[in-house]
Amino acid sequence: MKYRTAARILLKTFTTKMGISAITEIEEVRIQGEKEDREESVLALLGIIGTILNLLVIIFVYIYTTF
Repeated sequence: MKYRTAARILLKTFTTKMGISAITEIEEVRIQGEKEDREESVLALLGIIGTILNLLVIIFVYIYTTF
């Protein structure tokens, strides 16, 4: 959301001065937002995988120590 707001501000600011420059800045902001969304998805997936592996280790240690 921050990037969309920043893009709107850039568009309003640069439209009167440098139209082409504003469009380029908006595209860069959009691309940066997409990259961050992708990074967040990967980190969330890694967190889920790590949690599952930790649970497996806890179960294994519990079984190993009780028998």
